[in-house]
Amino acid sequence: MLGGAGPRMRDVASHFTVEPKSGMLTASQPGVDVEMLFHPTREILLKDKPILYCQVRDASSGEGSELVGNIPLRVSAKAEYSKCSVEPASPINFGAMVKGSRKTLTVVLDNKGTLNFKFCIRQAPEEASALESKSLQQGESAKCSLRRKSSSSTQSRLSVGMFTVSPCSGSIGPGGQQKISVECLARQEGTCEKQLYFDIMGRDPKDNPLGIPFTLIAKSCLPALVEDVTSIFEDYPICSSSDLVQKMQSVKGAGLFVTDENRFIFSNIQVGREAEAHFSIYNARHLPCDVVLSIKPLSGEEKSPIENIFKLYPVKMSIAGSSYAIATVTFTPPEEQNYNCTFKASLVIPKGSVGIEPQILTFTISGKGHEPRLTVVCSSARSERGNAVLRFKRLQLWDSEVLPLVTRNDGIIPVKFMLLLEDEHGMFFLKGRTSPVKVFHTGDVKKELVGIASKIPKKPFFHLSPGKSTEFDVIFKPTLAQHLEGKIHVLVKDSYSNETLIELVGEGHKEEFTLLGLEDDTQERNVKSSLKKDITDAVRVNHIEFGDCPVGKRCYRTFAVTNRSLKQFMRFEWEADAPFLFSPKVGHLHPGCAKDITVILKSDVPATFRRHLVKCKMTKVNFELPQKKVPDWDDQMCIVIWKNTTRKNPAAVTRPKIKQVVETAPEPAHTVVEESSQELEVYLSAVVAYTQFKLSTTMIQFKSTLPFQTGTATFTLQNTGEVALEYSWEKPAGSEPVKKLKKPYSTTLMRRFLSYDTVKHRRKLLRLFWSEQDHPSETHPKVRQLRRPAEQQQDSEQQQEPDSKWQQDSERELDSEQDSEQEQDSVQELDSVQELDFEQQQYSEQEDHVSTSLEVFPDVVHDLFSINPYCGIIAPGQKETFDVQFFPECLGKFKTTLLCRIPNLQPGEKMGQVTLEGRAQEKDSLDKPLEETE
Repeated sequence: MLGGAGPRMRDVASHFTVEPKSGMLTASQPGVDVEMLFHPTREILLKDKPILYCQVRDASSGEGSELVGNIPLRVSAKAEYSKCSVEPASPINFGAMVKGSRKTLTVVLDNKGTLNFKFCIRQAPEEASALESKSLQQGESAKCSLRRKSSSSTQSRLSVGMFTVSPCSGSIGPGGQQKISVECLARQEGTCEKQLYFDIMGRDPKDNPLGIPFTLIAKSCLPALVEDVTSIFEDYPICSSSDLVQKMQSVKGAGLFVTDENRFIFSNIQVGREAEAHFSIYNARHLPCDVVLSIKPLSGEEKSPIENIFKLYPVKMSIAGSSYAIATVTFTPPEEQNYNCTFKASLVIPKGSVGIEPQILTFTISGKGHEPRLTVVCSSARSERGNAVLRFKRLQLWDSEVLPLVTRNDGIIPVKFMLLLEDEHGMFFLKGRTSPVKVFHTGDVKKELVGIASKIPKKPFFHLSPGKSTEFDVIFKPTLAQHLEGKIHVLVKDSYSNETLIELVGEGHKEEFTLLGLEDDTQERNVKSSLKKDITDAVRVNHIEFGDCPVGKRCYRTFAVTNRSLKQFMRFEWEADAPFLFSPKVGHLHPGCAKDITVILKSDVPATFRRHLVKCKMTKVNFELPQKKVPDWDDQMCIVIWKNTTRKNPAAVTRPKIKQVVETAPEPAHTVVEESSQELEVYLSAVVAYTQFKLSTTMIQFKSTLPFQTGTATFTLQNTGEVALEYSWEKPAGSEPVKKLKKPYSTTLMRRFLSYDTVKHRRKLLRLFWSEQDHPSETHPKVRQLRRPAEQQQDSEQQQEPDSKWQQDSERELDSEQDSEQEQDSVQELDSVQELDFEQQQYSEQEDHVSTSLEVFPDVVHDLFSINPYCGIIAPGQKETFDVQFFPECLGKFKTTLLCRIPNLQPGEKMGQVTLEGRAQEKDSLDKPLEETE
């Protein structure tokens, strides 16, 4: 029996059912199970309420038995509606989407109640009926349609328009939640809006009977970026690669864009300094878009380090419709080299977009770091510390020396720099030449250089354009007899920590015995061994350079020794050994006087002397005589005496024989001042060697050519020795340079038709001609006599005696040649009798022509071959190329030998010889062998 729940639950019996409601229990039988069902129709809360009573009656009394007991049963029960929440709240707007793209949002369905509930996502009723009618039009039955509807309500995915919802059904426990994915696939362009309903089991039916409404909105469209370079690089010059060099010289901004290379170039960026470039990324559509920016190494240069060199900000940007955003790229070159990267601006296309290719703006970014390259050109010497060094000579006090200091801007960016001279004793000075630098800071700058990175000297900076140089004179004028040093600080603006230091080194002395006319060893001035010391020495002027010397010949060099004392006499003595000889070797120096010393080098064998040390011992001496009466002396002074060389024979009475004898003057008596000895060092350098050479060829065969045309050939002469090679080319005496197929004239014919005197006179003139051709610089006495004017006849008569002797020799040679020619031509006379008759007939008509053409203008066979250059000097290890020309004036085969006269060759070595051969043929015979043409 149900009841007693209270006034608010009068209908408690409608919420519970008890089965069975009554029954019979017999003794010794097991109990009977009673089932109580709770089926509430509204929210109910019972808590330990006695709403169920069990009445017990005695069954033995029959009907109307007496009530034995009424047992109350307390019941607790609770019934409530399902409670839930949906986040985010409706509507869900996907916004503008790229056509073909996908976008997913998550909707969270929370169970806010204490009971499990099932949910189902359904379409709006009108959409469901539209789908149902569409199915009916396709011939499906209503029953089948209802089944499809029922199945669609329980399927895991629900597709409506552009949207797909999953899962669309499920069960959620108390306090649990279900994440529901809503995916939007933008298909056709336009706006799509759909409404769905969440059907929650066990919810209050009065609240949205159709379900909890939920609206989805999306818009499909196509995005795009502007690709016009004038818009992207609107702040920078735009050029082509053809005028890039000109533009780079005039560009004033951070860089420029090269169209045909699709490359942006940072220009004139100093190492360690940051440069910025700004690129405008324009949205070409009304659709907001996302752009991802990136900087990557070039293809094939993936290992190139660009991190912290190129930086990009931002890496992703959202651009409103028809607007733009700025991408900033910074370039900070850490070193002086080229850097490259690829800039990409990629239009974001969501995953799943179909049929749309992503748009990418890409171009190359290049840049090079440039150091302010202020180079110390002169001096090129470097100290152990790596600094440039200006080494001055060791000077007498109050003497001065000027060395050039040249700096050049070797970079492509302008340099602003400052010069600071640091000199403790004031012995060094700076003086500007014609240069941009006109103001100098001198004095003690040690205090300013302390902490120079934080405290910069407030001095003017000087501007030096790229490629320009500045020149200064650094003057050293010692007034102290000691080692002196100074420094020049070259400070470049914006890089004070990397200052350039130029060390200045000099030395002053006040020695009384000095050497004049010596040289400083230029190689020793800059040699590393002289500079790799903690203290760099001044340059000592104590070197004599002989240079290249031939073997077995004397070479001379002269210098002077000086006594700068006003009262003290000095004695010097050179400790030299072969092959060097000093003259004088021993001598005296009067106060304030100087004496020339000659050094003679003669070596009979090849030798190389590099800084050969010779010492000079100097001592101070005193004489008993007054200063003005002390004679000058050295070991080259001689006295002449006459000695009687007659043999002593008392029995013989003869005239005495007196002979002149030359003896070295004795050294005057003197005393050496104690502890006054001093040694001076002189270094001698020379290379004594034989001349060595190598010819590239000894035979030159010219190609066949036509008469009066020039054939050319080349060969080389290399100096393979250690000394300079002097050469001169000449034709050997007595050689036969020409062997003609047909002679231009015949000696036999000349003897037949010309008188003996005419022939002899013609041969004399010809010999004079050859003599002048072989020795153009030396004119024969006979020729000089012919060229002198009449008023100099008297001077020419003084040379008649040697000339007559030369003429007699020439005539004797002429007669011998005539005899030999007669023997050679005897055979030819027999074969040319008819030819002689014909020529005799022609001679009578052309006597004058024959005499002049044969006597005065014969064929110049020596000019058939010429060489250029014919004389000169070749340095060791170098080559000289010679051009040889062949110029024939008639048909025939020609041959001669050129001799190369080279002095200082090793004994037994032959002089250079080059044989020249050539032939002149008719045009039709050029391709035939020479034997066939003969």
